[in-house]
Amino acid sequence: MKCFNENLKVARELTGMTRQAFAERLNITPQAYGKYEKGLREPNIDTLRRISDVLQVSLDELVGNKKPRQSEYDRYAEYLRSLGFEVSMISENNADAVCVRSGEHTVMYPTNDAFCTFISDTLKEIEKDLAHRREESMRASIMKYMQAWELFKKQQG
Repeated sequence: MKCFNENLKVARELTGMTRQAFAERLNITPQAYGKYEKGLREPNIDTLRRISDVLQVSLDELVGNKKPRQSEYDRYAEYLRSLGFEVSMISENNADAVCVRSGEHTVMYPTNDAFCTFISDTLKEIEKDLAHRREESMRASIMKYMQAWELFKKQQG
């Protein structure tokens, strides 16, 4: 079982925030925060709650009572696969590109972050538009956004 400091570091890294940026969000010094990640000091309960809120993880996950959350890529890839999409990560040029396929359509996202941002934004839009629709409607909407991305990429390059 991982210790609090290890869980904290992993959870912070999953957000993409630096130590300094995270410390600023908590209204503490980067030095104080660094001591939490190094296991030299533990936060008081109020700071622990703020950490949980900012990271959007439970206190149980932070202290090791519960399995840590999946990475953002893993969550989105798993969701798209459940809708019948093929999702794969391809390492090239020291970056992880993401390839999403459905039938004749293939979209390559240049980085893992680009994929996660696009899928996150797309899902937010779909939630607004299709709050209570069936899975097939969700799949069709994702296809529409993938086609828009393909068109955008053609116009850019």
